[in-house]
Amino acid sequence: AELSDESLHAEGRRDAERRYGSASAAHFWPEPPSVALLIEQSVRTEAEVAFAAELDAICVDVGDAKAAQLARLQQAKAAADIDAVRELGRGLGALHAVVGAARALDQPVRDRIQVASRRIEAYRASRTVRQLDARARLVDVPPTHAGYRQVLDFYRLTDAGSLSFGRTLQGPQFFTDVRRNVAILHATRGPRASGGSEEGGEEGGDADQVCRPCGGGGGGEQGGGERG
Repeated sequence: AELSDESLHAEGRRDAERRYGSASAAHFWPEPPSVALLIEQSVRTEAEVAFAAELDAICVDVGDAKAAQLARLQQAKAAADIDAVRELGRGLGALHAVVGAARALDQPVRDRIQVASRRIEAYRASRTVRQLDARARLVDVPPTHAGYRQVLDFYRLTDAGSLSFGRTLQGPQFFTDVRRNVAILHATRGPRASGGSEEGGEEGGDADQVCRPCGGGGGGEQGGGERG
């Protein structure tokens, strides 16, 4: 989280060269590895979710006990029973301490999520919309997760209002939307298969042009945003 925006930018450039080679790197914008790590740190793991749920259940039970204890304390006050008031007051304080101790067990996770989320937001706020180079072409994309990642790297930081992959309609495209599915189609020429329709074909179109879906990607990357 201490990396500067400039350092994160340089990380992304190095990763682009590693993935696509120096000749094509300028046309792609991978998520910097440190940002991808921050995204992972900005959400709870399954174990942390389960642990937090257990703590919440404990706090609910203790809260019910506190409410009952408080009712008895008020009755003791109304009866001017000083000894009972003192004893019930100490018990109420002990229950309050239990809640505090339970919350403290989850505090490191909450702190980590907050720090990571704030750094991600600050980095993204420093980015501006980038224009696609007119010479850039997205071709020979494999129907694999690597191909899906290549599509995201090609369009990352472009104008979300013009090239939207979800519900984000302004500013740089960060692919934080859960609806950013991408279908990668493989097109071939040949006779259309009889007895069925082809995905991507249109009635009245070229009968020799066949498009078949070969792969794609879903939300396997995102969180507090995207997981890169």
